[in-house]
Amino acid sequence: MSRLGCRLLGVPIALLLMAGNTPTVVRAGSEPLDNSGRISCDVNGRITPSELDSLGQRPPAELLPGAMVTVPAVCPAERYFPTGVLLTPGATYQIDAQGRWQDGWIRIDSNGWPGLLLETWNRLPWKRFFLLGGAIGRSEAHLFPIGQSRRWTAPSTLAKGEDNQLYLFANDWPGMLHNNRSVPDVKGGPLRVSITRLIKSTN
Repeated sequence: MSRLGCRLLGVPIALLLMAGNTPTVVRAGSEPLDNSGRISCDVNGRITPSELDSLGQRPPAELLPGAMVTVPAVCPAERYFPTGVLLTPGATYQIDAQGRWQDGWIRIDSNGWPGLLLETWNRLPWKRFFLLGGAIGRSEAHLFPIGQSRRWTAPSTLAKGEDNQLYLFANDWPGMLHNNRSVPDVKGGPLRVSITRLIKSTN
């Protein structure tokens, strides 16, 4: 059964009618980000085992003001996808995404697709399915929406010694990650993200 079919079991017909039409396919950005050296996703939308081993040997690092990093592919079946960016308390970041990923049979960009009342069970409640989200550390206590583009300031209360890495994820029901998929280049994927630490104005 499809992901959408699983979601809708037991949902009243009136609610189904409110769920709207099937999302339209979205084209990838016309100016793709650097795709070299990507973390590879397997056929199940997860980080490949070889990449997991290498990630453990690369601790996250803070960005200097004005510096940018590219996350060449976000694997959508990962609950917490590591960016390698260690957040600086009070620093402001510009986060931009291009490309597509796939929720079951729905291929969509980082702004996600509307599920209306079904969105109440998402990790980011009342936010679209497959909206790009961020997490401070591997914790459900510090989740925030990103979408296609967002300027975001890290809390000034971040404590040193904690897991303050920026993680990314596809907004979804927590128990429905098994049919999330990465999208190949020829079909407009994968989802690529750039993270820039902005220089604070002196004015």
